[in-house]
Amino acid sequence: AELCLQPVIEGEEQYDCSEGFTYNEVIQKPGERLNKTCHRHGDGQMLKVNMVPVLDAVMSHSIEEQFDKPIILHLWPTVLLRNLLPYPITFKIR
Repeated sequence: AELCLQPVIEGEEQYDCSEGFTYNEVIQKPGERLNKTCHRHGDGQMLKVNMVPVLDAVMSHSIEEQFDKPIILHLWPTVLLRNLLPYPITFKIR
């Protein structure tokens, strides 16, 4: 099965689904950043989403049981602004 990302935002704007990715593609690069792009309808703008797959630990009572390795897929935007100053800051994008 192939998965894709599609941001959901309020208002008239809509984003298309990102290019697809599979479990096998993601599991081959644990801890590495993968980048997916979602294009916005009509104006050519886009949103880039960073993904980092991290292997998850699972315990089983049976050593013979076969299962796919579980992963946690962390998602975040390309830029993340954090204000560590002791006063508020206004951010504007131009």
